[in-house]
Amino acid sequence: MRAAGMRRPSFGPITDSPAGRGERWFSRPQIIRVTFVWNVSQVTVATYVPGGTGHKGTVCLCLFVSNARPGRAAALPRAATLSRVRVILLRAPGYWLARTPLKGFPITRSVVLAPTTLAWITRLIACDTTSRNSNQELIDVIDAELRGQGLEPVLVPNSDGTKANLVVTIPAHDGSTTGGVMLAGHTDVVPVDGQSWSSDPFIAEVRENRLYGRGAADMKAFSGVILALLPEFLARPLAMPLHLAWTYDEEVGCHGAITLLADLAARGIRPDICVVGEPTSMRAVSAHKSSHLYRVSFTGLASHSSNTPNGVNAIEYAARAIAFIRSIADEHRVNGPFDASFEVPYTTINVGTISGGAAVNMVAERCDFEFEFRAIPGVSTAAIFSRIEDFLLGELRTAMRAEHATADVSFAPIGAVPALSAAGTGAALQLVHDLTGTSSEETVGYGTEGGLFQLAGIDTVVCGPGSIRQGHTANEYIDLAQISACEDFMRALARHLAHQH
Repeated sequence: MRAAGMRRPSFGPITDSPAGRGERWFSRPQIIRVTFVWNVSQVTVATYVPGGTGHKGTVCLCLFVSNARPGRAAALPRAATLSRVRVILLRAPGYWLARTPLKGFPITRSVVLAPTTLAWITRLIACDTTSRNSNQELIDVIDAELRGQGLEPVLVPNSDGTKANLVVTIPAHDGSTTGGVMLAGHTDVVPVDGQSWSSDPFIAEVRENRLYGRGAADMKAFSGVILALLPEFLARPLAMPLHLAWTYDEEVGCHGAITLLADLAARGIRPDICVVGEPTSMRAVSAHKSSHLYRVSFTGLASHSSNTPNGVNAIEYAARAIAFIRSIADEHRVNGPFDASFEVPYTTINVGTISGGAAVNMVAERCDFEFEFRAIPGVSTAAIFSRIEDFLLGELRTAMRAEHATADVSFAPIGAVPALSAAGTGAALQLVHDLTGTSSEETVGYGTEGGLFQLAGIDTVVCGPGSIRQGHTANEYIDLAQISACEDFMRALARHLAHQH
């Protein structure tokens, strides 16, 4: 289908803008038929016609593809005159796709993605790796790709074989496999339960220059870029090895990273530097808080609510425990210690889940809750734990058993993530600064596997595409510009690793 007054030319070149700021514009009007657009649901094909002084021109919408499939396309000609238009370009073999929201605003930059990046991210998002599920499907996909590239990945399963880490080393040109740089990412994602999504969370969609899907920001885009740009590393003789690591169960306690590190130690592999690709908007994060998760279980004695003295109410004792835990949180909020480099500059404690009781007319026999505390570096987490433990297993247990000898309370850790300290991020931080061309150094309140890697003697920094503000949310997304920035980072790393050869 042709727009009125336009003939169908060949697909012309893209030229730098007169402004000379790295922007790219189409050089002339185009009409293009697209028969396959990866696995995204909505793509607008457009061209920009420069208009001289002031760079005013016309954006001609040539094609609108909805739920694109091989062999299916539809044309919808429209035109709009704008003063400036931001255009994001998705490159694929044989054609260019330009996306624009059709609103006038200043151009910042164009984004040209590698041919397979979106396809890889889409494929990874399609694997439902919610932490309660197995991650084996995704691991098998990565394993097959790496073996197809001539590499020999190692799988490190969990205790029951339902999940696995994957680690692979691209040796240096002299065959060495120790030292070098490790890129680390987790495969699991948080649940979508109870969230209201505008699209299927496990089918990636590109809308308004953003890629939507569970794990898009946290953190499958990072993994997708690695896989898409793997040939960049394999095409060069490396002066030092590159290690790629994917873990399970990061979202529920970083259990996979512990077994991964044990495997690396057993095989005599210890990278010098690790970059954890959690979403930081491609800025270097040198420190984060520790995270400690606990489950508390109360066992009371059931009875009819008309005769409460015959029972022991587990919910009421749990409420006393929660109030005590909150009092410790309040102490840290008011009295510190403080670290002004963090957005929340003190240690926090949060009770996140609770369940108990069977009916409103029964004294509750059971109550369980889970809580976590996130401590700034330098705070004694053992002291916090000891205070809570003494109260639960001392004062509360004594009071419960005074009501009935069988009543009890138990207190167990379910996960811990050590803090990442800025004191130990010298070489890693410098590397990220060199690769990104920035000098920023930030801290974050959330935990990562970086603290574990640092404790193992690997100089570690956190840097990855996307924003943590989009992670874990309904309609989680990552800006395409962030994916492009991550590609730039990977290409710079490939050059760096080969530089000394």
